[in-house]
Amino acid sequence: MNLDTKLFFKINNLARCNKWLDLFGYAGSEWALPLMAVYYAAMVLAMSWENKMIGFLILIFSAGLWLTGFVLDFCIALIVKRSRPHVTHPNSNLLIKPIANWHSFPSDHTMTAFLICWLALIFGLPWAWVFFPFAVWVVFGRMFVGVHYPTDILGGLTIASLLAGLLQYILKMSLL
Repeated sequence: MNLDTKLFFKINNLARCNKWLDLFGYAGSEWALPLMAVYYAAMVLAMSWENKMIGFLILIFSAGLWLTGFVLDFCIALIVKRSRPHVTHPNSNLLIKPIANWHSFPSDHTMTAFLICWLALIFGLPWAWVFFPFAVWVVFGRMFVGVHYPTDILGGLTIASLLAGLLQYILKMSLL
């Protein structure tokens, strides 16, 4: 068993041992990301209270960047074709029913969570650091409920970081 699978089982084997931990893991997997997205949108709009058009443009641009990441994730998934852990390891604890079993790498949830974190920092949102514990909660939750390996998480984090880096480069070049 490789390190990726061992680490997955270290986290996934915590499932079904405690109802409160199960709730926490499930909530991280399913609820933390929508909370992040709503908080991000609210902060962008609150930050641009004087000029709503700027806020809406930031949100539209953020959605476009997310869509780019989602398409990139999908293309990589078509190439890698990695099954979810519960398919490869039927003895794992599966707490949710994923939409697709063929797509595990990279994690779309992780890409989205960390893209929100990076965008909050890039656009200078107040309290941007609040997003990072939520992103870690998403990461924990996705492994806890049995749908992602740690390397799936690293793949999603890498894509989010590359997109954020590209955005910073574009913003820097446009200001020169």
